[in-house]
Amino acid sequence: MIEATAVEQLQSVPYLYLRELSEPRDNSLKLVVEEAVVNRSGIAQFHPELDAIMKNASPIESVDGCRVFELYWKRYAAYLVTEELVGSNSGASAVQQRSCVLESCNLLI
Repeated sequence: MIEATAVEQLQSVPYLYLRELSEPRDNSLKLVVEEAVVNRSGIAQFHPELDAIMKNASPIESVDGCRVFELYWKRYAAYLVTEELVGSNSGASAVQQRSCVLESCNLLI
């Protein structure tokens, strides 16, 4: 079971950058995300025509002290099946889709 404090920490982060998405072994999934913050001391780079609109903008970046979260699923199943059936006489078609199912996750900080 995931510790509530780790989940709360992850949910409290306003901005995240995806740093890694991998499958370390068959049917396992690893996500690494890094916290990002509004860096008021940073300089945002824009096209000159946007200067007036973005004059008070600050970049969102990962800086020293930002946390890294690793989410790991030992097993996962994800699939998308699209079946298209077309009736020759009626002209009707039906599309059926099935999507992603993820099992329990281990969250490491």
